[in-house]
Amino acid sequence: MDFQKTVLKRRMVRHFAKDTVPDRVVNRILELAQHYPSAGFSQGVAYVVVKDPEVRKKIGHVQEEEEYVSMGFHPFISEAPVVIVV
Repeated sequence: MDFQKTVLKRRMVRHFAKDTVPDRVVNRILELAQHYPSAGFSQGVAYVVVKDPEVRKKIGHVQEEEEYVSMGFHPFISEAPVVIVV
């Protein structure tokens, strides 16, 4: 797929299925994410995979998800099956 098609097909997803995401899928996403360029090839990024519902709720609180929900939007942080913190 060329770059233009990739950009045009990209979408924001805020409503998630309740299904769990297999570890192999999460690991593959993280492997692919490591191929993005960084300044001076520093690769100074760390990823934390969060599956625990209570921790996801706390992340949602820190990110002011309640305010977002009060405007009529879906709670996409706390209700996602997996959150990857960068």
